[in-house]
Amino acid sequence: MEKETYIHFKKILDQFNLPNWFHPNSSLLSIWNSFGEIIFITKNCVSFYGYTADEIMRKQGFEFFPPDDFESHLNRFISVFNNIGVEYSFKKRILSKKGAYIYTESIAKTIYSDYFDEVLLFLISRKI
Repeated sequence: MEKETYIHFKKILDQFNLPNWFHPNSSLLSIWNSFGEIIFITKNCVSFYGYTADEIMRKQGFEFFPPDDFESHLNRFISVFNNIGVEYSFKKRILSKKGAYIYTESIAKTIYSDYFDEVLLFLISRKI
């Protein structure tokens, strides 16, 4: 990632009310655009879901939702994007590369990014 992009993301993360469980080594950060495409994910996604960052980035995040949870995840995604700047916390499950469900606790917030000239979803998760 370019240094300028990293600095921009860091400034946005500084706007979060990070939970006391947040730790860079045990938490996963993903950034989504309004089309549901994952434009950034931290490299520890391998220890979370079994996928490398290259296998996840530039894909629709909805591909990783269990079919039974798809509608609730989609509704949450729409709600978060319709309420820019509001922080949400929720629990979810994601289908890992091995086919097992991974349960996570997450906080999400959409913020307008002048660098990208669009609203982006910042999602910070940890396994539970």
